This record gives sequence, C-alpha cells and structure tokens, in this order.
Amino acid sequence: MSNYYVSGCAADGDDVSICDDSVAQFWTLYHRNVEGLSEGIIDCMFREDAEAAMRVYEQRDALAENEGYKQAFYEMAEILGIGARADSPKNVFEQVIKPMLINLQKERDQLAAENAALMSGVTYFACGSEYGFDLFKDKQSAIDTCIEEIELHREGYLDGDGWGDEVRKTAWGIVVQSAQGRDAQGRHTSDSQHTYQTCNYRLEDEVQTPATDAYLNSVRAEGVEMLATLHGDIADFADGDNQQSHRITQIRAKHFAAQLRAGEPS
Repeated sequence: MSNYYVSGCAADGDDVSICDDSVAQFWTLYHRNVEGLSEGIIDCMFREDAEAAMRVYEQRDALAENEGYKQAFYEMAEILGIGARADSPKNVFEQVIKPMLINLQKERDQLAAENAALMSGVTYFACGSEYGFDLFKDKQSAIDTCIEEIELHREGYLDGDGWGDEVRKTAWGIVVQSAQGRDAQGRHTSDSQHTYQTCNYRLEDEVQTPATDAYLNSVRAEGVEMLATLHGDIADFADGDNQQSHRITQIRAKHFAAQLRAGEPS
C-alpha cells in the first residue's frame, strides 16, 4: 500500500479543503506518515501531473528501500567473513550465504540436542563431612542432601558447639568426569565384549558432546589462525633467520588450526 495519494482541493482565501474532483481548483500530492497523518507535498493544476509526481516519489522511496536492503545484505556478508564480490547479491546469497546459514542452523540444532541430552543424562553428586559422598540422578536430591547436612551442623551450633569448619565442605554439583574401567584390550566395562578382568581405570567424560567439541575447536582454531596471520605479516617485513623463524611458526600454527578443525589430537 502506497503512502502517497492525490486529492482534489479548493481554496477559499487562506483556507484549503479537500473536495471532489468535479469542483477541484487544483490537485495536491499528499504523503501519509507512520502515524497516519498526512502532509501536502506539491500542488498541481491537473490530476495527471499530481499522479505523475506521486509515481516519481514512490520510485524514489523504492530505490532508497532497496539500497537499505543491499546495505543490510553487505553488512551480513561482512559478518560472515565474505568479502566483496562481482556477483549480484542474489547469486552471492544463493551460492555462499544460504549454504552457510543452513550449516549454522544444523550446528545450532546439534548443540541444542546435545545440551538437552546433557541435562537429562547428567549425574549429580552431594558431599559433606557427616553424610559422606553420594551420586544422584536428579538435582533436587543432591540439594536436599546438602540441606540436611547443613541442618546437622546447625544442631551442633545450637547446642553451643559453634559452627565447625566441616560445614564448608558441604557441596553439590554435576559429575563432569568419573573413573571408568577398561579391560586389557581397552574396552569399556559397558561394552558387551568386555572381558571379565578390569585392568585399568581412568577419568572419562560422563556425556559425549561431539558437536559442542567441534564448535569449541573451531573457536580455538580461529584464534590460532589469527596467530598464524600475525606471524605471516611480521615475516613479510623481516629478513634472514628472523623471517624464517616467523614463517615456520606461521606454518605450524596453520597446521595446528587444521588439526583442531578436524578434531585430531595435537
């Protein structure tokens, strides 16, 4: 819907009123703002001239709006790390930006799924000098256990013994890693092929989060790549052994960044 319209007008001294075309003395092009208020822009002797002027203003606004969209597009491209291209914005969007956005959405969905699994499958712990240490499947049980522990210490305080230092050892939290058994072949104790004898224990993550790990590795890789660029820039202005040293560091940093993105151990 256009924000412009043409209406016939008639003048009576300094007073101007809108009227039917049959009694109009001239025609005025009006602009309607966001608040719905109208403002006269130009007066014409003929309706055709006023309507022609309206088309010019509409085309001007359309061009300005299109420039605004183009500016927003290029700002988005810059945020995504896409430099200036000769292609039209439509081609750049279809060939470059759209696949990137689809990939980002997939990564987001994977992270969300892992986060949901993490929160539903985590193990909680509670510990205290009186209660000891125990594991729980829900957070509230761990919290209630700590509250009971504090109440035991409170009884000592009320009896006149004061608060003992042991109360500060009362805590609860999420188990991030735990000691898990492996047999001689390195199979986990949960593996159906696990042999009877457990040969070793080691700390392992309670929940596997490959998408989260991949995202964090990509962030780390960006930092390492920045370091590689810095040494490359320094090498461009250095010479001799100093230049060679920076080039070697640049190459090693790039290699390490590639390892991080591939999820390979350093």
